[in-house]
Amino acid sequence: MIIYPGNTSSIHLDNISFTAVSATNQSQEITDEMRLIQAVLMSCMICITGTGNALVILGFIVNKNLRTPSNYFLLNLAIGDFLTGTFSLPLYLKNFIISGTWVFGKHVCKLWLTIDYTLCQCTIYNIVLISCDRFLAVTKAVKYRDQQKKIKLAFMKMAAVWIVAFLIFGPAIIFWEYIVGYSVIPDGECNPEFYYSSRYLLYSSIFDFFAPMTAIAFFNLSIYFNIRSRMKNKNQNSSVNVRNIIKDDIFLVESALNSNHVGAPTQKSPKHPSRKKQIRIIRLVCTSCKVNPGKYTEKRGDVPAEYVRPMSYDPAKNAALSKDKKIAKSLAVLVGTFCICWAPYSLITIIKEGFCSWCISQILYDVTCWLFFLNSLINPFLYPLCHPAFKKTLLQLLCIDKSSKK
Repeated sequence: MIIYPGNTSSIHLDNISFTAVSATNQSQEITDEMRLIQAVLMSCMICITGTGNALVILGFIVNKNLRTPSNYFLLNLAIGDFLTGTFSLPLYLKNFIISGTWVFGKHVCKLWLTIDYTLCQCTIYNIVLISCDRFLAVTKAVKYRDQQKKIKLAFMKMAAVWIVAFLIFGPAIIFWEYIVGYSVIPDGECNPEFYYSSRYLLYSSIFDFFAPMTAIAFFNLSIYFNIRSRMKNKNQNSSVNVRNIIKDDIFLVESALNSNHVGAPTQKSPKHPSRKKQIRIIRLVCTSCKVNPGKYTEKRGDVPAEYVRPMSYDPAKNAALSKDKKIAKSLAVLVGTFCICWAPYSLITIIKEGFCSWCISQILYDVTCWLFFLNSLINPFLYPLCHPAFKKTLLQLLCIDKSSKK
């Protein structure tokens, strides 16, 4: 009786051991397949990110017309994305996807972490700088035109972005273990020392994302309300009440006049024109229509209301408003893409480190990381869509410029 339980237990343990080995082999096969898929996707991401941003940088070298202070800020963003695709992502692919562990040693790890964190912060602050530049272009046009002549000021702003981006995490990555007096990073891993300090991660996540996002939101909302106010004023100036028009008002009449009338078209009018045939879509500006009254006796009260429009709104202001609307749309696309790619990772990091570490699955965390990397890949495609000059230059670099063939 004593032996049977032992033998039964032994057989049962053997079955469990065999089942555990089979499950381990299956999980290992799934892990290997996932790593292969991730390696292929990351390789494609590296190639597209590096090539796309390299073309943007080359476009600045080839086309001198792109070298304006506002475009230099886009160049600064492209340089950061290019380094992300050619330095940060390849090391991530080699160590964390292919090898599964860090193999380059502690010093290279610190170098990689410092550059990687600096590049991430540089992306954020470049978006802030671009938003600020567009804010000045829309709301303070005179001051903005003066700054466009100061190339050195633009380079100083670009350098300030890199310096601030480094100071946020660089010193902590390099000197943390020397200040604390010990290192907590296990062998084969490459994480900053503060990675194991949940409070520091929580506060840094709030500071390095939501503080810049507050500035970005302020600039974009200011642009939106400025354009909205100007469009409202334009619509108010464009509305007209025909009954209240006085003789000395400057107005726009769309009609056909005799050739003897000042500003009339040169084409001949028919011998017996009717009222319906006489009204045509020809834009003429009249000041009380008192010129050659004998030749032109039609009263303004006889002109249909749909053919009378006030000309009180300045055409120059109208053109400026149209230009500012394009600036706002291009900025909205760039900022919107940035928020979609960055916000999920930042929110999940804050939830994971500050509130609920167990409620965030590893798969969800990995998806947000990949979405985070995707921003550097998408940006080069946004520049040609938002800026025709970029599109023309990139088409020339790719030897598919249609205008050159005609």
